[in-house]
Amino acid sequence: MPLPLYSRQPPDSTSAIRESLGLENSAKGSSLILLIFCKLRPIKEIQREEMFNAWRQCVLCHYTLWKAGIHHRDISCDKLMYYRAINGKVIGVLNDCDLASLADTPGRSENKRTGAIPFMAIDLLKPDGQAGLVKHIYRHDMESFIWVFIWLCFQYKDGKFHHGPLDEWAKVDADQCAAKKNFFLSYPQKPSYLTHAGWFRLNTLGNYLAVRSYFRVHHNLKLSAAQSLLAIYGPTAEHQEEIKRLEAKLVEESDDVVFDGFIGKIDAVASAVVDD
Repeated sequence: MPLPLYSRQPPDSTSAIRESLGLENSAKGSSLILLIFCKLRPIKEIQREEMFNAWRQCVLCHYTLWKAGIHHRDISCDKLMYYRAINGKVIGVLNDCDLASLADTPGRSENKRTGAIPFMAIDLLKPDGQAGLVKHIYRHDMESFIWVFIWLCFQYKDGKFHHGPLDEWAKVDADQCAAKKNFFLSYPQKPSYLTHAGWFRLNTLGNYLAVRSYFRVHHNLKLSAAQSLLAIYGPTAEHQEEIKRLEAKLVEESDDVVFDGFIGKIDAVASAVVDD
């Protein structure tokens, strides 16, 4: 989270303004508080080990907030920031949490689409996702973090943006971007400017995402086939048991299980040597 440097609440309440205007319930309303935070810089300006560590810190911050009921749901390259501590260490900061949704807010909608297309989860880019028929859950933000890391590795060099192999992701519509992401996961290619250690990290996280995606697609196809057979041949114990088994496999994992798998994969590649 951003580092607060100073805060002050003016001695005069804003209720004085409401009283002078003759408004009802003048004692109630917003309070003015002055807050000054440490200046943040975009994570895309730093490289290699510093970028990876700041990105990981943002992942940890995000899940802490998620468990507290603060759901960001708009992870993108520009939302990941950093500052340098007095000792020179880079501290990652997840920004724009003021736009997050609260899990316990009455009438909230986790189906409303938010986010930049290049970083959105594939499920949310497909027609059902864009139509608001897919609930936004933790694994979607987890996937967005991986797309951000991939984007930073491919589209930035020496802390500066340059046109790379992912340019089209920002130019096509949501459904086309989903197709391009699926192709990328199936046929990743190492750019010449990326270090072997960077490619190892990127490829490992990409493979992790690809396996999870393939698992859901594979079992959804098998479930559709089993349901078709049930419709053709009528209810049989064998088909009903197969449908029940496949439906159980497609039940969403808990947020804790998803996070543990994600952070475990991150930590597994954290020790990769950065300077080849």
